[in-house]
Amino acid sequence: MARTGLYLSILFLLLALVACAPKPAPVALTPAPQPTTSVPGPSTAPSLSQEDLAWATVIEAAKKERQLVVYTFAFTGDTGTTIAKAFKEKYGITVEFIAGRSPAIVERLRTEYRANQVVADLAEGAGARMMLLKEWGFTSSMRDLPVLRQKDVWKGDILLYDTDANLLVYSMSPMTVIINTSSVKPNEEPVSWLDLLEPKWKGKIATQDPVQGLQSYIWYVIMTRDKALSPDYFDAFARQDLLFSMGGPADLVRDVARGIKPLGAPASAVGAIPVVQEGGPIKLLTLKEGFPVSPLPFAFLKNAPHSNAAKVFMNWLLSPEGMKLFTDTAQTYSFRKDVADAAPPNARMDWTKAKFMSLKDEKEVDKIWTEQLMAKIFKK
Repeated sequence: MARTGLYLSILFLLLALVACAPKPAPVALTPAPQPTTSVPGPSTAPSLSQEDLAWATVIEAAKKERQLVVYTFAFTGDTGTTIAKAFKEKYGITVEFIAGRSPAIVERLRTEYRANQVVADLAEGAGARMMLLKEWGFTSSMRDLPVLRQKDVWKGDILLYDTDANLLVYSMSPMTVIINTSSVKPNEEPVSWLDLLEPKWKGKIATQDPVQGLQSYIWYVIMTRDKALSPDYFDAFARQDLLFSMGGPADLVRDVARGIKPLGAPASAVGAIPVVQEGGPIKLLTLKEGFPVSPLPFAFLKNAPHSNAAKVFMNWLLSPEGMKLFTDTAQTYSFRKDVADAAPPNARMDWTKAKFMSLKDEKEVDKIWTEQLMAKIFKK
């Protein structure tokens, strides 16, 4: 019995020790890692639109054509050489500029189309002449040029001559009053076309001989169209003992720069830029009634042998890159608002006062290229 009691005492002691021992911390069961599958997110690379893809195809086709031919009045000398070199460096396409006056270009193309042997891809010249090409069915549309998607970058209407985009305006030629700054003091400068009728200007105004060019006719048609000036104004202007400058628009500018007369009107603003850049005593004035502007277009020719190259050239020329090079090389005014004019301070114009000549205006100018109008405007 004593031994049994001893065993029971030991048993109770062990149970008490177990009860007082600290309990082990619970073991957290971590689920086995599951295999993961990587799901790609949306691509951040820009996707090309159908228009962009189509234009990329045009560029590739243009590079295979390797050349284009342009009949032109303006892209001659350094201008043509510089533009052709830059375009070839960018696209590997050779540009051949063949120079001629607008009437000759139109007649040459008419002959080529009649013989079904078209050489040129683009033609550039006077708007009314280029529009004849469309009327005869010799042009096609350039509506697919990417540059035409830009709506608010132009100083005028790029589709002014043709809403079908067979003709696109690329440049412009404004006409205004120029003065010799050595002869005319700042407080004597005219601010209105009407000021030219004052007695103090009688016998002191040079103007282009109307037999030599269309400047006087363009001025008359546009300024009377908007009623900025009346037809009677031109009769009074003709009685100001005008000096007719022989030759082209540049000759009138040089006559004023040499001091032959202190003032020229209407004068070519483009023709004045080189004289001002060379330090000549010439300043262009923007008068309150505004000034006429003659737009200059390109025509895209139907069945052009190198049609893709022609489109790529036009898109590049109208881009900021091409427009800047042309503007600087030709020493002219940019048709784009985002490209600076190649004009020093004395040759800058206020484009808010520009009055663009329309196709209707240009046809009217051609119509009145007669002795009757010359006698009416310039009679003494």
